[in-house]
Amino acid sequence: IHQFLTSFSICFGASTSSLAYEYIAPPMVNIPSGDFMMGANGTDKAAAPMHPVSVEAFQLAKYPVTVAEFRKFTEDTGYTMKSSCKDNLSRSWLSSPDSVGSANWDNNRYLKSEYQPVTCINFKDTQAYIKWLNEKTGKSYRLATEQEFEYALKGNTVSRYFWGDDPDMTQACQYGNFADKTGEYFPAKEFGASYVGFLGHANCDDGEPYVAIVGLYRPNPFGLYDMMGNVLQFLGSCFYEGYEPRSSEEMDIDKCEFVSHRGGSWHYIPHPNSTRGSYKKEGWSAGALFSFRLAEDG
Repeated sequence: IHQFLTSFSICFGASTSSLAYEYIAPPMVNIPSGDFMMGANGTDKAAAPMHPVSVEAFQLAKYPVTVAEFRKFTEDTGYTMKSSCKDNLSRSWLSSPDSVGSANWDNNRYLKSEYQPVTCINFKDTQAYIKWLNEKTGKSYRLATEQEFEYALKGNTVSRYFWGDDPDMTQACQYGNFADKTGEYFPAKEFGASYVGFLGHANCDDGEPYVAIVGLYRPNPFGLYDMMGNVLQFLGSCFYEGYEPRSSEEMDIDKCEFVSHRGGSWHYIPHPNSTRGSYKKEGWSAGALFSFRLAEDG
């Protein structure tokens, strides 16, 4: 926490056209260029086939975008979103992606701190935020691609998770916020929702039943926090089942129907580094589990 509060500071002098206190510039980590094997061969068809990928050097934010950062954006622009986020829990856990609720990014069940990742947002909201921050800072922030995210997540490791294979999931809670013993206890007590016999939970305790503040757990080998667990993270890549070659038009982020997300969340056990998911850009409600982090070339 101390490391986060120290590095999560207001950026001064980044732009002559904007006052520094009008925005918060994210602390970035330099990710070196490299080659890695992306995906996996096995039962997860969405992540197959495994294939070699080369990644150019880039920068990735140390943490997901926080409520405090997003609040600067809404206060400066007057940007508003419908209060349609579904954040309620029940015995059957979460709702379907096309259901509609009444929560919002600054008023939802999981919001306890300004230093949590902002949630209850959709892909369109991430693009509006990035456009605004680029105008404020003169930077060229964007979302990471799937290739960049998996490469950065692995951090030059080849194990199931970046912290090791951890077959019994006893170490996971040191590195992320997952479905765990605390995550079993509180939802079961409050809503009658149990992971037992359903999704299962890790055999450890990370101390958080829902969304945690950023930077609370150990970083990966590249010094990135919350790359796995806590919140799902939107990416700047179109999603298709499997890694078969696609045309440039199919992979145009402005034209495709689904975008990718990575990282898992507090609601799931740790998934392998290659696990991926999809989000429909139009027609799905703002996700109570979704957030994002920034990337930049160079």
